[in-house]
Order: sequence, then C-alpha cells, then structure tokens
Amino acid sequence: MFLGSYQDIVFNGKLLSSYTPGILNLGINHRKRTRFGQLACPSCLSKDIPFYRKEWRLFFSTGCSKCQCYLIDKCEKCLSPIAFHRLENGYKETILEQPLYVCFNCQYDLRKSTRFYKKDSLIDTYQRTIDNTINKGYNHIDQYSFSYFLVLLNLMRLLTTSSKKWNRVKLAVEFFFEVKLKTRKELNPIDELEDRRIKLTICHQLLDDWPVTFTNVFKQSNVRLSDFTRECFLPFWFVKVIKNFN
Repeated sequence: MFLGSYQDIVFNGKLLSSYTPGILNLGINHRKRTRFGQLACPSCLSKDIPFYRKEWRLFFSTGCSKCQCYLIDKCEKCLSPIAFHRLENGYKETILEQPLYVCFNCQYDLRKSTRFYKKDSLIDTYQRTIDNTINKGYNHIDQYSFSYFLVLLNLMRLLTTSSKKWNRVKLAVEFFFEVKLKTRKELNPIDELEDRRIKLTICHQLLDDWPVTFTNVFKQSNVRLSDFTRECFLPFWFVKVIKNFN
C-alpha cells in the first residue's frame, strides 16, 4: 500500500503535503477516518482470501477491471468509511479476528454491496484505460502518464466548479452530453463516488478519441484557452488543440 510508487506515474514530483493530486484523502483523525478515501471491490472481498488493492486509493478508480464490479467507498448500512485497520479494535492480541469484508462499525457484510457492470461498457473501457495507463506509464494520448492524469484532474475540476464566471467548460459539456452535473456546493459527500464515476466517464469520452470528441464539444462554444489553463500548466498536445479553435 505504498502510494509513493505512483510518483511520476499518477502524479509528478515528491509527496510534500497532506494532499497529493490523484490520491483520495482519508481524512485521518488519530485512528479514525472522516472521508471516503479507501475504496473496495465487494467481489474481491468475496474471494477465498479477501484483499484490498493499492489502486483503490486513487481518485481515478471507480471499478474493478478484473471482476467488472463497481467499487464502494462506504458501508451501505451505516454509511461509515471503509477502515479495515479498525477491525482489530478490542482484539489486539489476535490477528484477523474479524474478516476483511466486515464493516468495522456495524459488522455489515460489505460483500452484499456487489454490483457488476457489463464488459465493454463505458465504465469498463474507462477503467481499463486507467489501469493500462498506470501499468505502462503512458497511453495512446500522452507518453507521460502523469501529464494525462493532470489533464483528467483539471477537466474534473472544471466539471465540478461552482463558479458562475468560469463555468463555460461545464456548460458546454452539459449541452453536448445532455446531462446536468452537480457543482461542488451541491454535492453531498455520501454521493461523491457515484458523481465522480459519472464525470470521469465523460472525461474519458472527451479524451479517448483525441481530439475528435473534444473538438466537437468545444469548437463551436465560447470556451477559451484560459478556462483550461487558469489554475495549472497543461501539456502541449492539449493546449495546441484549443489554440486551433481560434
């Protein structure tokens, strides 16, 4: 579970702060977790030997490619964050007194939350693209995986913005895909994973056949280069396409 191995793959640079782009925040308060930063695959928890994967701490993970199963980030009964390390509470002299598939708070069986998605569905192609990009360190869009993830994070920020001044990207996407996307202020933390899943698959559609769909969405809109680059430097392959709009 050493997340430092994602350096220069998911994020660029060193871990110098409590927040790392691309890695979910656990909201650590002593041994408690206040945020839903640990994901799990209920199908993998149903194996003879249940387990957690390192990639289930990533912002970009929403499904398990091996099982075609939606990931979960909470107990559906008591809505507590997943915190398997707390299963040892009261049992410090023994190992795995409680199985990994049990909610530490209410002992609900997390395996009951299993939901599968279809092979080659949008969520499946998205998650396989993410997994392959991490494994190879590049993809068909960018030779540096961390640059690709930087663009993905920036698009997610723009699709979640509450700003009335800098919402042109969000409005163009809503119009093209005929959806209504929740802003940061409208979003309930309980629903963050499902909302993230919807927006990430939209981002995947914008980038997967680069730059065809992206151009179709934004070329006839009033979106400007500054809408994308206002808060971060983006790779040349991305900026070049937007400049060609003018």
